[in-house]
Amino acid sequence: MSKESGAESSQVAHVRDPSSVASPRRKSSRREKSQRSQKPTTFNHPILDDTSMNTAEILVLVTIAVGSVIIYLAIFPPEEEKEQLSTSIFNRPEEPIPEPSVTKDGKKYSTVWPNVPEKHRKCEDGGRHSGSLEVVTWETPEQGLGWGATEADESPSLKAEFEEEMKCNFEKFYEAWPMGFRWTCCGNPGDYKWGCDHHFYPGCRCDNCRFGYRLPAGFLDERNKSPHAKGLSLGQGNVHGQQIN
Repeated sequence: MSKESGAESSQVAHVRDPSSVASPRRKSSRREKSQRSQKPTTFNHPILDDTSMNTAEILVLVTIAVGSVIIYLAIFPPEEEKEQLSTSIFNRPEEPIPEPSVTKDGKKYSTVWPNVPEKHRKCEDGGRHSGSLEVVTWETPEQGLGWGATEADESPSLKAEFEEEMKCNFEKFYEAWPMGFRWTCCGNPGDYKWGCDHHFYPGCRCDNCRFGYRLPAGFLDERNKSPHAKGLSLGQGNVHGQQIN
């Protein structure tokens, strides 16, 4: 083939439709390869690389970042909160099992009400008592109270009424004297309907625990002296919170 025919074929090849022919790749020199290897590794993000981000997109990113921090702190709490979380509502100590009581004729009966009806569990704050109702069978002489958390001189007749007249019927005794019971989940009297204020933080729905404040000064001492809280392991509230009252 002559030089002229070779030139014509070359010209014909160059006038082809460029869309049908892949563009030739230029071989890179060693210097260019070295420069590319020194560039930091980057990635293209469809939102982060957009210089025209609007306010809504920025708010979405900020919300995601804040949410991630909150989730991280919930899973990995600071050191000063780990001890407090170890006694939270999620791993509370087991409820003590009381000894059965004995009537005058020698019959034993449990002082814990099994299968407490839901109507007694519901609270006004939207929560519910998760524990059991237990009859207060112990005395609290420092407060002048006897069996059933009633006045010491009245407790023998109240006990006889429960065992002999009511035949240890928990429902009848609750209707007559709900203060004679205590909730084992929070140490409150049986008729305490406001909420299950067990004060295990976090998890308690009382105002102080919900907003992270410390319980009122002297509250824990008064609660622990109560006949309804006697012998129970109850929460201490947010011991690291601010004292507001």
